[in-house]
Amino acid sequence: PIVELCPLPPLGLVVSADARGVLECWRCADGPRRGGDGKGAAVSEVPAEAPGDAVAYRSKLDTDLYALAKTRAGPCRISASSDGARFAVTASDATIRIFETRTGRCLRLLDESAAAIDARRGAWLLRSARGAPPDASDDSDDAGPMPEP
Repeated sequence: PIVELCPLPPLGLVVSADARGVLECWRCADGPRRGGDGKGAAVSEVPAEAPGDAVAYRSKLDTDLYALAKTRAGPCRISASSDGARFAVTASDATIRIFETRTGRCLRLLDESAAAIDARRGAWLLRSARGAPPDASDDSDDAGPMPEP
């Protein structure tokens, strides 16, 4: 069953996630719903009849939309950028994946687990002890100085 939905109005799409972690992009069209009351929107899976500017893939196998399912992580929330070009999915494995809507590719994987946060805090403390500015960059995903606990 679908557990999360996120509309992408600028593109006329909806992104869904099911309980197994499979992500889907759906094209929305005005019109009656099948078996409904005649109100609302009809949806169809995107690659079938997608406008060329909405997505650039023909099959989900060409994307990273199975990334959560492969790791057996459950989706928690989906949010999209205001222009619909990207969407982010938080998952039960304490990660955030940022996807490009057009390609379905994962652009960034952010690890927000306690171990990853402790590692970033340790790197920040080490830089501070060496006299480096607290916002000096390193190879981690650290987006800036780590606040004190």
